[in-house]
Amino acid sequence: MSKTEARKPPVMKFGPTATSGGLVEIAIWRNESDAGPFYSVSVQRSFEVENEWKRTSTLTKHDLLPVAVMLQQAWSWICEQQSRDRKEE
Repeated sequence: MSKTEARKPPVMKFGPTATSGGLVEIAIWRNESDAGPFYSVSVQRSFEVENEWKRTSTLTKHDLLPVAVMLQQAWSWICEQQSRDRKEE
């Protein structure tokens, strides 16, 4: 993607969910390829340090279970979307 090209927003988000480590969120991105659409997932944790919010992909122990639940939801959502994508072909 070029610097002048705007990044498309995610097609679905789960969270943010509060944990003792901060806020965790999952975003699902739809991508196009010669073989058809595919989906990718990003996991992000936001946390506050001295009144400033920061973001990381590093998770704490306390983030793992909430993220696992959201990843399961993301997996189900992607499976449904792929089924719809195949029907549209």
